[in-house]
Amino acid sequence: MEQKERILSLKSIVRAVCLKWVRVLTFALICALLAGAYEGAKEWPLTHINKEQGENNTSSDDYSNNYELIKKDLSSKNRYLKESLIAQIDPNNEALASAKMYVRTPAMKAENSKATTSTSDNKKDNDNVVTAAGTVAVPAGSDGSTSTGSDSVISTVSITEAERVASNILNEYIYYSLNLLDWDKLAEEMDSKPQYLSELISVSEVDSGNVSATLSVKYKDVEGAKKILDYVSQQLESKNNALTDEYGVYEFQIKDSNVETVVDRSLSNWLNGCVSDMNNLMRTQDTFKTAVGALDPAMKTEILDKKTVLKHVIKYGILGFAGGAVIYFILAILAAAVSGKVLAGKDLIEQYGLKKLAVMPSPDPAQLRGFSKRVAGWGSEYFSGENEEQCLKIAAANIRHSVQNINKIALVGDLPEEEMDKMSEKLSNLIDGSTSILTAANINEDPDAIDRLSASDSVILVSRVNESRFSRIDGILRTVSDCGKSVLGGIVLGSSK
Repeated sequence: MEQKERILSLKSIVRAVCLKWVRVLTFALICALLAGAYEGAKEWPLTHINKEQGENNTSSDDYSNNYELIKKDLSSKNRYLKESLIAQIDPNNEALASAKMYVRTPAMKAENSKATTSTSDNKKDNDNVVTAAGTVAVPAGSDGSTSTGSDSVISTVSITEAERVASNILNEYIYYSLNLLDWDKLAEEMDSKPQYLSELISVSEVDSGNVSATLSVKYKDVEGAKKILDYVSQQLESKNNALTDEYGVYEFQIKDSNVETVVDRSLSNWLNGCVSDMNNLMRTQDTFKTAVGALDPAMKTEILDKKTVLKHVIKYGILGFAGGAVIYFILAILAAAVSGKVLAGKDLIEQYGLKKLAVMPSPDPAQLRGFSKRVAGWGSEYFSGENEEQCLKIAAANIRHSVQNINKIALVGDLPEEEMDKMSEKLSNLIDGSTSILTAANINEDPDAIDRLSASDSVILVSRVNESRFSRIDGILRTVSDCGKSVLGGIVLGSSK
């Protein structure tokens, strides 16, 4: 028989490894214990350093706690300066986009119209009425008293009730622009965070008399500043008339937009203050680190509490478990692939193109429980029966239907001769007729087996999962071919392990 290149079945390999899940779990647990123990042994002494300082225990704890707080604060500020948008602006080349917000109500318009008419009538009267002394007669104020001309002008710009209501509406929009804007969409477009965008917005020049305010956006470039201002304007304008239930009808407008490049001294001072704070924190950190290290040389390393060490032990234990399981699984797959063993009956039958006389379940389902039983069921559709007895009856039936003018059949394979003799006896009891079953066993190792092979008319290959090897079966089948004997088919026994 011509030797064929062996075809590896990944399904059979994985199935064989999964059947050893107890070994995988055991190895993973050992790795978890070793990893956790190593981490614990490395870090646990750091939790006892202060206790060995005697009277210095309290100061050591204080130093180490302050050191950790400063370290966290420094890390937080450093992360903020790296991610914040306002910290990326050049104060000497800041892009500033601004626009005016106005609020108008029907009552304001009516008051303005009335005030204009009143002012015109008063001016006409003053031009025509002159006292004997040649002085101008000043019209009475709203409370019936007299006032000078300058007092009359001041009274026209005082805050009216309508302007007060409009100012309240404007304050609502100012609060909304500074605190309630939805930044999520723009933050995603600009690859930033909402809180960093909200820092770029400011409101100034709030004029209660004119009921207006200036909305400003600062950014590192003109395009970005204009984009943010447009985004804010769209949200504010979409809220137009949103407060009518509380304040009545009004009109909210954003206009007179402008974009320019300016020098921002306040931003420069703020950035310099941030840098100064960072430097102070680093100097303080070095001071506490030196103080802690002076208490004990070991304190120059990071000081840990018991809870932190326990977390690290659990973390490394989990990593060790996962790593151990993966490593064992990979090594087991490689070992199974290069072992050359028959891992499944289907692999052997298809490898040599044999007729399937019987393929027994491997391992025996009756001996399995839980997960192992489920794994053993993979590929169970190829088994000839549910147990060995049933499979042997099927094998005997297939032999009876396959023999024509065959009186003697030799069983060949790489199994021990005792097993082959038992198989020969069982098959002989099940086969009726003139056909006899001989045991030739491993014809490449037993000279007497060659004689029994020569005396037979045909052979049946018998192998066992996880014990038979393809290399030995290759040699047996070559010898069978050299002797001019045909192979009637194959019987694959289940694993005995």
